[in-house]
Amino acid sequence: MSGFILLNFQDKEHETLLSSIACTVLLAFVISESKEKILEEWRYCNDPNTAPFERVEHANRPVIYGIDFDDTEDGNQLQTSGKALYKLLLQDNDGHVFYAFEIEELPFLHPSVKSTENPLPIPMGGKLELFKGTVVSYGFVLLRRNSCRYQAPNLGSEFSQKLNDGLVQKYIEMLERQLHGDKGSNPR
Repeated sequence: MSGFILLNFQDKEHETLLSSIACTVLLAFVISESKEKILEEWRYCNDPNTAPFERVEHANRPVIYGIDFDDTEDGNQLQTSGKALYKLLLQDNDGHVFYAFEIEELPFLHPSVKSTENPLPIPMGGKLELFKGTVVSYGFVLLRRNSCRYQAPNLGSEFSQKLNDGLVQKYIEMLERQLHGDKGSNPR
């Protein structure tokens, strides 16, 4: 296995990895929902008492986001929320950091039983092997079921503990900075 050198891929629309690459999952981001909605999820995880009254995502019934009244086939069809789509921040064994996007649903990012106490489907620090032939587009790895293999982290390791300790507050602060900007930064 070799490392991921971004310069080899950043100007190429469609390239494939010439060998497998072992990576560590540093962060995971939902990219299929607004940052405001994601921030609300993290705040709810931090303190469920601060959730807005209308919040029903955690109820044991489907959430209706819209009704298509123009549907002539079946007027009773309802649209419910879809599954999350993820972007991962990865680091290879040589220290190179890069992003990977979920192109099709990956089982480890959509488990039937959740293994975390926060909105993320997996704890940070897991290993992800990118197989030879995985597609890279303009420096971004495109993840498909047959292009990678995931191994859960050793939650007792010092590295994994550092990544996961205080994760809820870290995500809240990161999302607030992204939405509202750094208040301490100088305007240009």
